[in-house]
Amino acid sequence: MLKPETPEWGGMFGFPNRRFIGTQSHMPQMDHAHRLEQVVLCFMIEKAEAMEHIEEICQVPGVDMVQFGPSDYSMSRGWNAAEHREETRAAERKMIETALRYGVAPRCEIQFPEDAQYYAQLGVRHFCLGDQFQVLNKFWTVEGSKMRTFADGLG
Repeated sequence: MLKPETPEWGGMFGFPNRRFIGTQSHMPQMDHAHRLEQVVLCFMIEKAEAMEHIEEICQVPGVDMVQFGPSDYSMSRGWNAAEHREETRAAERKMIETALRYGVAPRCEIQFPEDAQYYAQLGVRHFCLGDQFQVLNKFWTVEGSKMRTFADGLG
């Protein structure tokens, strides 16, 4: 569904003259098809069921990358993640190993650059540094506290 609908690529995605794009694309159709072919298709592995079928998922043509979602995975198992860290990390390792075995790039979300070493030793080369909500929360907490102190001084 995400590959271009052409004889060469055999996908189902046509030319973007739909409202969700905003307006008709001003590029030639085949330029659009080549652009679509360059998109990296990354899939979140967030459910226990996805982990049960990780071998099959990594063999689907067009799956370029996978990323593990520990919170949703834990919840789908009926777990609180904090109480099942080792089991969750083992599932993540299995996803990484399986992806690499089938030539699919694993991507890992890390909070600090130092966290990359563990994953690099497993063969991971793609990272997401930080989570936008954590970054915003930290900013609002630190800067909001400064603003609160400032406002308190105004009387």
